[in-house]
Amino acid sequence: MVSSCYPVFAGKEPEKGVEVLSKSFNLEVAHHFKSDFMEYYVLKDANGNHMVLMRHNDIEALGFYGMRLNEDNLDAMVDFLKTQGYEFAFGPFDTPSSIIAVMEHPSNPNAHRYIVSHHKKD
Repeated sequence: MVSSCYPVFAGKEPEKGVEVLSKSFNLEVAHHFKSDFMEYYVLKDANGNHMVLMRHNDIEALGFYGMRLNEDNLDAMVDFLKTQGYEFAFGPFDTPSSIIAVMEHPSNPNAHRYIVSHHKKD
């Protein structure tokens, strides 16, 4: 079951997008993650709507746009997307707080890419 979904955009300088969106639309950074190869901002408005701006060395050349799907059952969503022709592009990655996979439709380059995410709960 999808608990939330929202758009994800990748680019070279996501912090500039965060600055513009924060000022223009009163969005706040709800989460921020940074590593050597990736930077990830989850933005949130006063109504609880989300969007993601990110930088990732391997995917920004794709002009990445996709939808993040937060899932209670990651395996069920992955299986469903596979029946639609989707395959893993990256991952799945198992972190201490979540399991994340990027899925794409190789025979349809115009199809959405999906970031399927399961937040581990104690």
